[in-house]
Amino acid sequence: MKKILFFLPLLIISSCATPYNTYKVEIINDEFDGYKIERMYGNYLADDPVLPSLSVMFNAQRFTDKDGLVTYQLHVEYNGSDWLFIDPGETLVLLIDGERVGLIGYGSENHREVISGMSVGVRETSIFDADKFVLKQIANAKSVKLKLTGRSRNIQLELTKEHIDNYKKFVEYLGI
Repeated sequence: MKKILFFLPLLIISSCATPYNTYKVEIINDEFDGYKIERMYGNYLADDPVLPSLSVMFNAQRFTDKDGLVTYQLHVEYNGSDWLFIDPGETLVLLIDGERVGLIGYGSENHREVISGMSVGVRETSIFDADKFVLKQIANAKSVKLKLTGRSRNIQLELTKEHIDNYKKFVEYLGI
């Protein structure tokens, strides 16, 4: 019985962390509207890795519309106890090796939800236009910091070497 009680918390922690921290690429083909999304996963940033009060998924994607037009974007998902209210506009700023890169996003107005589980919280998702050069800058950086701005507050986080390596893998996958 003691062994079960010892391993149960480890199992819960590892099963919760694995999907967010493991690099993978998901491909979404919408046959009705004719678009394709290739989105990377694996960049889970938290204010505290053990017991986070907030987290941000900071991933990239390539969007191909029905006419073959390709755009690159950053897909940002915020999870926390309070709303950020991410507005459209330059609400994501990166410091890539100290160089400021401001990105224009669509806001989270149509992508907000209350989530429940072990605790109740909120989730907001926003897409930010980028180009392949920004993705390559992140992939080749020594340091990347981000500031996500909402109407109620701002969040500042930093990518680890593993996060940057995930961008490197994705840039290689895209062949850019």
